[in-house]
Amino acid sequence: MCRCSSKELQIERLIRRDHLTAEEALARIRAQMPLDQKRARATHVIDNSGTFEQTRSQALAIYRQLSAKKAEGIEHRA
Repeated sequence: MCRCSSKELQIERLIRRDHLTAEEALARIRAQMPLDQKRARATHVIDNSGTFEQTRSQALAIYRQLSAKKAEGIEHRA
């Protein structure tokens, strides 16, 4: 699973949350795997650049999808 947002938003959030400078925030982002590679490897992607409610809605949709798959697996075993 991958949670993503724009580089600009990532920098803004790091500065606010961790009290980093813009340069420190950018260095932290650059030290990570590039976002396009994270997305390519992820089974699910949540776009975290919108509102809390938009992010929550995406997370709940994935939760419901995974719960349904799990329930199908249990039914097939019974």
